[in-house]
Amino acid sequence: MDIQALSIEKVYQIFQDNPSETIFLDVRRPEEWQEGAIPGSLKIRLNNLAENFPKLDKVKQYIVICRSGFRSEIACQDMLAAGFNRVFNVPDGMLGWVEKGYPVEPHQS
Repeated sequence: MDIQALSIEKVYQIFQDNPSETIFLDVRRPEEWQEGAIPGSLKIRLNNLAENFPKLDKVKQYIVICRSGFRSEIACQDMLAAGFNRVFNVPDGMLGWVEKGYPVEPHQS
């Protein structure tokens, strides 16, 4: 199954609509989260993602983001292989999000 990609504008539109079945999943490292993340996003480092699969709801839609789209694509591949069907990569990553001036929150430890 091919990974579906979403433009940064579409991601922001979904963020504004705030659908309850959508989870924004940030797979960057903790020091990157400190630089800012999509408000309300679930933060699970890519290296720890597979061990967290049992805690994630496979019915939900996941919009997966990293810095520039590379790690999020890997995360999407892993999620599809694990049986998640509604996963979307954000190729522009947080670089694109911040460049557009969209809201960010600092990570809460």
